[in-house]
Amino acid sequence: MAQPPAASDIDPCWHGYFDALHQMTHFLPAPLDPTQQDQLKRLYRLVMEGNEVMNLTRITELEGFWLRHILDSLSVVPKMVGVSDAKIADIGSGAGFPTLPLAIVCPSYSYTAIESVKKKAAFIAQAAEALGLPRVSVCDERVEVLGQAEAYRGMYDVVVSRAVAPLPVLLEYALPLLKVGGQALFYKSVNNLASELDAAPDRLLAVSKMLGGGPLSVHNPALAGLADHRIVTVHKVAQTAAKFPRKPGVPAKKPLSKR
Repeated sequence: MAQPPAASDIDPCWHGYFDALHQMTHFLPAPLDPTQQDQLKRLYRLVMEGNEVMNLTRITELEGFWLRHILDSLSVVPKMVGVSDAKIADIGSGAGFPTLPLAIVCPSYSYTAIESVKKKAAFIAQAAEALGLPRVSVCDERVEVLGQAEAYRGMYDVVVSRAVAPLPVLLEYALPLLKVGGQALFYKSVNNLASELDAAPDRLLAVSKMLGGGPLSVHNPALAGLADHRIVTVHKVAQTAAKFPRKPGVPAKKPLSKR
């Protein structure tokens, strides 16, 4: 695999990305300071180095990494701003997205990256330490197990998830982790979302209610380069029944929407 460019070679590109980001005054709570900019650059290097020994991402070119990993991860920030001292869980964090970019840009929040693949979980923990992100913790357990664990169930203000599962499955993963009043934010492409919503819109609402959630709403972050990107938001309005989530593997094999 080809080595990524040296930091000195990629700085001009980064400056352009940061300038464009700072012009989106509705998007970030404050402009990125030099430390945050350096952390994002170092994150790219760390992922590329990690990619040499494990399969972290197929996106290695800088522009694609910026759009599909960093900017995409940050697209939920406007939905998070205003939540004081939030606790955030990231289901299926993979190589650390969206946890690591979010922790860099919104460092006052606490993050739990949930990644059951132990090598990837170890990478996230090492990257968080290298980047100086003390409010990031990593759990290498199945989310269905955590949803039934006292230390995790009903403990989070926000749950995020990218490209992990269809909506009925995500709802069963996420809602048990949320506090009543908290919100789940699911990253979806336009095509995938359209097929999921067209298949059984009434069943999705029924599944959400079954798990203590409210209606699903779809938001377009309207970011240049991410025209196909949407955020699905669900608020938790009631406690989740004790029987959910079901045992590991069951939500994916037998989605509640099929019952």
